[in-house]
Amino acid sequence: MRKTLFLFLALTLSAGLWAQSAGDQFVDKTSGLRFEITAVGETNTVKVIRNDYAGTSYTVPATVTYQSKTFTVTTIGDGAFFNCNALQSITLSASVTTIKYNAFKTCKALQSIDLSHVTTIEYAAFDQCKALQSIDLSHVTTIESSVFNGCTALQFVTLSENLTTIETSAFSNCILQSITLPASVTTIGEKAFFNCLHLTDVTVAWTEAAKIPTIDENVFRNIANSQGPSGATLHVPDGTKMLYQAAAVWNTFDTIIELAEYKAAAIAEIKQLATDAKTAIDAASPYKAADAIKLDYKAKIDLIVEAAIEAINSDEATTVARVDELRSLAVLRINGRKEEALTAIAKINEFEDAKVQAIADITNARQGIQNENLNNWIEAAISDIQHGAPDATPGIDEIKEEILNLINFFKEGKAEGETTGDAAGYQRGLAEGDSIGYARGKAEGIEEGKAAGKAEGLAEAKAALPTDPEGTAGHTVTITKGEKTLILVNPDKVTYGKQE
Repeated sequence: MRKTLFLFLALTLSAGLWAQSAGDQFVDKTSGLRFEITAVGETNTVKVIRNDYAGTSYTVPATVTYQSKTFTVTTIGDGAFFNCNALQSITLSASVTTIKYNAFKTCKALQSIDLSHVTTIEYAAFDQCKALQSIDLSHVTTIESSVFNGCTALQFVTLSENLTTIETSAFSNCILQSITLPASVTTIGEKAFFNCLHLTDVTVAWTEAAKIPTIDENVFRNIANSQGPSGATLHVPDGTKMLYQAAAVWNTFDTIIELAEYKAAAIAEIKQLATDAKTAIDAASPYKAADAIKLDYKAKIDLIVEAAIEAINSDEATTVARVDELRSLAVLRINGRKEEALTAIAKINEFEDAKVQAIADITNARQGIQNENLNNWIEAAISDIQHGAPDATPGIDEIKEEILNLINFFKEGKAEGETTGDAAGYQRGLAEGDSIGYARGKAEGIEEGKAAGKAEGLAEAKAALPTDPEGTAGHTVTITKGEKTLILVNPDKVTYGKQE
């Protein structure tokens, strides 16, 4: 009996030592986070609590194990990461649905956190998180006071279609550029968007005067570069402009525009951009060779405009955000096609400019040449250049180089003939005797030798050129002058040999 009683007491004591209860705390070695038990029983839950967190990033797991029991992580506790200046990113498991007050307050380096599955965010949870740029609140129905106050890098916010309340200073001192308030919102607290200097577009969805929230004049104070509503645009549903023009504070917006008007303005902008793009394409080249590319890309731009107009006017485009998205896409595509066209045209211009320069160089080099055969060859080369394509073989530079070599070779032969004639005449004059005869002989000999040498040089150069500039298949001409040799090869039409 005593043994049985002792065993019972031992088991009871052991169970008491290992029992868990709400309020117990422990550190999870895997995540490096400290937890507190919030419930034990049918559901075993914990929350992340404050600790000396010095890391730059943490991952909050869906579950943790403590004394062989598994707990679900549902909450980030109040002040859990308060003033953790090194924290840059934190990953929350989908099990985390609640973020308590001051949880991440003054985490000035925090850039990234996914809140898309969170349903409750309490007071000042992200106050002064100055590096946070975007947030998804698609499941949050109440945004409490100062939750994102002083988030001076916050530009993009996604709100829930079931959002009902935006409390005081919820987004004050952010850099939001636009905000869309769903029809479900019934309350907007004082200074909710106070001092959002970049906020210039506010979109609302209420279609009945009775459902338009009554707001304090400070809700949008100092937006739009401190101008307030007078410097911003209010986007309202079709047929409701007069309702907002009659609603206090809402009627202080500089521009109140219905969706249909906004669509028309977006379409006009797209059309003007397309016109400007096509004008730039037309002006990009003076050459006919670019005409086909111009027509092709202008047609592509017209198709983009047509598709954008159809999409914007469709039932799909029911919000300003969607119209903006479609407009931005059209602008991106139009500019893309324009740049593609200008790049292609620039290549054509470069090729055509090279043609013009090559022909000018050949024309300058041929000045003074009277040889009919050589001139026919030059004309054939110019024709080939004029009608050549970028991928043609031989290319422009090759044709120009070889025809210039031929011209220079001809000129050198002529000059050599003249020089040889001068020397021979001079020697003949010296051999003829007395001073008078010497002088006369020298003069006559020089002139005669010059003429003979020139004729001899010209004859030799002419004889070396083919008589048919168009050539026949397999025709080969070799011109030799002194130590220089030029080989001309003619397959079907005119091709150009190489100087050796």
